Parts: sequence; structure tokens; C-alpha cells
Amino acid sequence: NFAEMRFLFGGATACGAAAAVGTAFLWRRRDAAEDGKPLRALKPDVSLMCPLQSKQWVGTDTVLLRFGLPSPEHVLGLPVPGHVMVIDEAFIYRPYSPVTVDASTK
Repeated sequence: NFAEMRFLFGGATACGAAAAVGTAFLWRRRDAAEDGKPLRALKPDVSLMCPLQSKQWVGTDTVLLRFGLPSPEHVLGLPVPGHVMVIDEAFIYRPYSPVTVDASTK
């Protein structure tokens, strides 16, 4: 069934991306800046594994994915027009746009 395969592919993609992104981040964790800014989870040219916390279908071809950050003190650190590249085990890259922004970027 095409719908089931699409659902499984989406889940595999999200899990693979979360695994890749989180592992890289844990290796290159950055300390908070002295000026009191929150820790930024994303860094240029560094992959970050984040666990998939929830997946909610909001349309026939639209999914709301919620990923956990490395700690409660972290913010995503992505500018408003930015996007996140999700990578699965088959090395398929898909861009996703965040729908929320960090409190520090408002």
C-alpha cells in the first residue's frame, strides 16, 4: 500500500536524521557564551542528531515533526528564513522549515 510505504519512509527519514544530528552535536557541544545567550544547538557544517519526540499529520502530504534538543538550555539557533536538512539511512536529503522561532530571535 502506497500510503503505508510513505508513512514508513517518513518515519525512517525522521529517525535517521535525528540520529545523525544528535551524534554530531554531542561530539561538538558548545558552552554558553558569557553574555548570557542560550546555547545554540545548530552550528554551520556540523550535523546534529536530535530524537524525534512526535509526528503529527496535519494534511495528506504535510507532517509536523517535533525533535528534542540536547538539553532544556538549548535553542535551535536557526534564523527565521532558515531550514533544516533531514538525512535518513539511505542518504536522502529533505529540507524542512521550522514553524517556531527561538525566544532570543523574536
